[in-house]
Amino acid sequence: MDLPRCWPILYSLQKMGEIQGHFYLQKYIYLAKVEGKVPIEYEFMKEDYGPYSTGIKSDAFLLHQEGFIEMLDVDGKWVFRITDKGRDAAQKILMKISKADITKFDRILDKFSSYSFYKLKNYVYKGHIRDEKTNKRLKRQILIDIMDLITIFRNQESSNNSLFVRGSLDYCALALKKEELTDSVKKDLLLTSIYSYLKDVVELNELILEKPELLSELNLRDLREKFIYVQDVTSRELKILPNLDDDDIDLELFLEDEDEEPASPILTSTF
Repeated sequence: MDLPRCWPILYSLQKMGEIQGHFYLQKYIYLAKVEGKVPIEYEFMKEDYGPYSTGIKSDAFLLHQEGFIEMLDVDGKWVFRITDKGRDAAQKILMKISKADITKFDRILDKFSSYSFYKLKNYVYKGHIRDEKTNKRLKRQILIDIMDLITIFRNQESSNNSLFVRGSLDYCALALKKEELTDSVKKDLLLTSIYSYLKDVVELNELILEKPELLSELNLRDLREKFIYVQDVTSRELKILPNLDDDDIDLELFLEDEDEEPASPILTSTF
C-alpha cells in the first residue's frame, strides 16, 4: 500500500478522538500490529513499560508541527488530539486501506481502550519478544527516525547544542549504513545502543517542544555521555567507524557519498 508510515497514529486518533499519553498510543499501535495483524511499518523494542517505537514518537512530533494533530501538555502528560486537517488526511488514508484491516484495527482499539495503565502494561510486556528476523526492518526504521529527527532539529535556531544533536545523529546514520555485521549479538548491540540514544533525543525534543529556544540553554551532559557510549560501541567494540575524538581519524569516511535516504513519512508530501 502507498501509505505514509504514520497513518496508524492518525487513524487511532480519528477513531478515539483523544489519547492520553505516549504509553497508550504506543501500545494500541503495537497491539494492532502483532495481534490484529494490521500492516503497520513501525518496529518495536522492549523497554521498561513494554514495546516501544521511537518512530511513533518522532512521527507524532512531525504531525504536530505540520498541524495534523495537537499535542497538549496536561499535568505533565501529552494528550493527543486530531485536527480538522488531520481528519481530512485520515479520510484519504482510509480509502487506501482494506475494510478487513480497518475492522481488525477497530477491534483492537475497542478492546484495549478500557484497559488501565497497569493492566495494559502487564499484558503487552509479557507478550513482546524480539527475534533476529526483525533486525533488518528495525535498522531501516531507525534510519528513518534519524532523518526525521535531523529534520526537526534542523528547524531549531543554530547553537552548539543543535549542531551537536544533528552531528551525533549523522554519525549514527553513517554507522548503520556502513555496518555489515553478520554476528547477531553484535548487530543487536549496535541497534540497541543507537536506538537507546535516539530515545533520549526524542525525549529532548519533547522537552523543548513548546519552548524551542530552551535548546541552546540546556546542559546536555547526559546526552553527550550517551553519545560517547554509542561511539565506543561503534568504534572500539565493533570497528565500524572511528571515535570522533581519535587523533588519527580519517575525515574522508564522512565525506563519501551516502546511500539514498529512506523516504520520510511527512504527510505534506502525500496530500
